[in-house]
This record gives sequence, C-alpha cells and structure tokens, in this order.
Amino acid sequence: MVRNELGLSNKTICDWARFCREVLIEWSVKRQGKIGGKGMIVEIDESKFGKRKYNCNFVDPTTLAHTNTVERLWREVKLKVPLFGRRKKHFLGYLARSMFVMAFEEDKRFHQFLLEVASLYNPLHPPHPQP
Repeated sequence: MVRNELGLSNKTICDWARFCREVLIEWSVKRQGKIGGKGMIVEIDESKFGKRKYNCNFVDPTTLAHTNTVERLWREVKLKVPLFGRRKKHFLGYLARSMFVMAFEEDKRFHQFLLEVASLYNPLHPPHPQP
C-alpha cells in the first residue's frame, strides 16, 4: 500500500526494510546482558519456527520451576514473525523486532524507533572511520 501511494520502487521498500532491521538489531544488541544471578531461576527453552516441535512442558520436581512462561513468550514472538515470505537471513531482524514491539507500548514505539535511529546515526558524533 505504501509503495503504491508514494510511488516507491521495490528496491526502495527493501532498502527501508533493511534499514529498520539494522536499527532494531543494534537496539537489541545494546540491551544484551547477563541474565539471572545468585538465587534466581532462569527459564530457558528452544523453539522451532515452521513445523511444530514436540511440546513437553518441563517441571523441575525440586523447585517446581516450569517452562510455561517461556513457552508463552515464544508463542508471542512467533505471532510477530511473518508466516509467509520469511527469509532465514532475516530471522535476527524478526526476533529484534519482536523484542522491540514487546518492550514498548504501541503509542511509544515510533518515537522510540526514531530515538534509536538518532542514536545509531548521530550526525554530531559520526562513527570513526575504519583503518
């Protein structure tokens, strides 16, 4: 729809999509850090995009920790990843976008995205040239 309304080429749309993925990936990388800590339980699980994996929610008999929460989180992420036309090379971008969407309320996302763009491409502090 945007392409038709603004008369943009497919190449322009692809360039903008790549730019947005780049910004969101950089945002997610900046947020990386240690998870858990002393006395904390960290829930981990893998997920399969595509055909269903065998789903068996694990419950630790000692701590009663379970994987239900992380399974629900993966389900939310999968709802934000395109069902059709998705490309393996873009999965990092899909996951970064999912993290970004879940981190900010809808009415704050665009503003936050622009702040991330300004942070990444700050004209007052350009990146140092590579030797």
